[in-house]
Amino acid sequence: MKSIALSLIPLIIISCAGGRDAESYAADEIRAAMEIQVNSWNSGDMAGYMNYYLKSPELTFHSGSRLLLGWETLDSMYREKYSGPARGVLRFDDTAVSILSRDSAYVTGRWQVQLPDTVREGRFTLVFRRFEEGWRIVHDHSS
Repeated sequence: MKSIALSLIPLIIISCAGGRDAESYAADEIRAAMEIQVNSWNSGDMAGYMNYYLKSPELTFHSGSRLLLGWETLDSMYREKYSGPARGVLRFDDTAVSILSRDSAYVTGRWQVQLPDTVREGRFTLVFRRFEEGWRIVHDHSS
C-alpha cells in the first residue's frame, strides 16, 4: 500500500505542474493579446485594438460614472475620442494576470496615453474569457 502511495507522488507533482504550466501559458496568451492591442493602437489600427474585445452586445465598459454596453458602442466611443493625433501613444504598466479558471481571467494594471500636450492615465481591471477565437475582454473597468 505504501509503495502505491509513493508511486503516485510523481503523478501528483506532474499534474500540479501541468496546471501551473497551463496557467502560465494562458497568462502569456493574454499578455500577448494586450501587447498586440498596444501596438495596434500606436500604429493607428483601431480595428486591431478592438479585436480583443468580445464582439457582442453583452460587452461592458465602465469608466467613472459612465457605462457603455456592447462592442459597437465601445468601438464608436474609441473612434470618436481617439482618432488621428488625438489617439496618442498607449502604454500598459504594472499588469498582473490572475487566472480564475481554464476559460476566465482578470488583469489589473495602469494605462497611460501620451498626447501631444498632456498625459491621460489611470487604472484598469479587464475580465477575459477564452473563446474559440482566443481570449477576449468581456468587461473593462478603466478609471
